[in-house]
Amino acid sequence: MRKLVTGALLLLLVVPAAFALIGTPCDPETDFTGRYLISHWKSLPHKNQEETAARCDQVNAKAGKPIWKHDPTPNTPLYACLSYGASTMADWWAQELAWKLPTYVSYTNGRVEQGFNPRKLEVRYRKRAKWNLLGYAMARWTDRDPITGEPVPIRPKGYARLLTDDDEETLVDAIDGRSFTYKGTDYPMEGEWFAVVSKNWNRDRVEAKLKQALHDFGPLYVQFEIPGKHFLFGTHAPVVIGYGQLPSGKTVFICHDSFGNFPKSKKQDGEGAAAYRYVSAEEIDEAIVFPHRPVATCVAVVGGKGIRFANRAGRAIAVRRAFFRNRAGKTVPLTMLSRQLGWIADGDLPAGQVMVYVEAEYYMAKGGKGHWLSVPLTPVGP
Repeated sequence: MRKLVTGALLLLLVVPAAFALIGTPCDPETDFTGRYLISHWKSLPHKNQEETAARCDQVNAKAGKPIWKHDPTPNTPLYACLSYGASTMADWWAQELAWKLPTYVSYTNGRVEQGFNPRKLEVRYRKRAKWNLLGYAMARWTDRDPITGEPVPIRPKGYARLLTDDDEETLVDAIDGRSFTYKGTDYPMEGEWFAVVSKNWNRDRVEAKLKQALHDFGPLYVQFEIPGKHFLFGTHAPVVIGYGQLPSGKTVFICHDSFGNFPKSKKQDGEGAAAYRYVSAEEIDEAIVFPHRPVATCVAVVGGKGIRFANRAGRAIAVRRAFFRNRAGKTVPLTMLSRQLGWIADGDLPAGQVMVYVEAEYYMAKGGKGHWLSVPLTPVGP
């Protein structure tokens, strides 16, 4: 037990020495060739983790003492990037599933922002960190938050657990006194997550894995590595929305950052930084995805039955290929009438229901596999 505790304490000490914005500011639409960008990336909200002097004054007035220290120089925002990246992942999936995004008052700057509240996730992370030192690791003795002086959450897997957590509870933010109620229906995830690449393992073919994951699962929740310094825990944590090639031919990954909606010409300062930046595969220390299942329904078509593929909100998805099991139990390619609708002749239909296998953009299963779905053969609509 003593060795286990000692190891845990060492893990919490071995972290990067300072927050740093890694990567190069960019324009996702104009700066790359061979570009791939996930759907509706432009509609993702641009949150900003930079504090303001007014917000610091507000916190200090409420506390009756100077507990926050405003610093307008670059690289000294609140160290809250992991919660911002996690909430942005939820924002994307909410839009994909036709949820209306909420608004909230930013904990860091006091402004109204759109999307899921990063602070709600962080309050829960901090509670979990009190009894699970490794699952919800914190930098406790080095690199405390330069604005608030608090220990800093440093593990994206902890936030991945929170996005898929179905436990219910109510917690109070010690700074603002605000109550947050947590339910299993808070976020649009479906209870599953995994790391495509992670720390000291899964490091072979990283570039190929990251590219494929964007097609298979949508955005990537990533944590950067300080170049040339491999630590047990990484540093900044934005969301990867695509990839492209530089003029040199090198493939890089395009990130939606958490410093406001500024152009690539914006130099980082106390207001924020460029909205997008790119990094190499080598600079990504960990990449997490949240698999979602497709839904298949039977619809009436001339000469047989149609199988329509969608997400759970009923929105059509882009099918790569699909198969079904016929009356003889053999696997047969589905005749695709469009990217979302397949067709089965009446003579091939089994009794009652059909088993359909589908591979679709953003709706793949772990290991590069598709999903087998059981579809009742009763048409539900046109």
